[in-house]
Amino acid sequence: MDNPKEVAFEKQLSDLINTPGLRGIFVSTSKATYLVASILERHNKKDLALVGYDLLEESVPFLKSGTIHFLINQNPKRQALVALAIL
Repeated sequence: MDNPKEVAFEKQLSDLINTPGLRGIFVSTSKATYLVASILERHNKKDLALVGYDLLEESVPFLKSGTIHFLINQNPKRQALVALAIL
């Protein structure tokens, strides 16, 4: 992580995820969800619920590992099909 903006983001998020009583995080942009998930994994914070947008390829491993708890997909038909496929 050489980008100064990413380093600053991780520092701010690290401070946030150590807030007593914090139970979850909602990320309102699709591209940031997997970034937040990677930081949560590095800090071993699987107890925090993480909800984000869109089923991006980069987010799938975090969804499968349980770091991302739920993704709101902008394609509801696909979301329903994927949900039914895992039953």
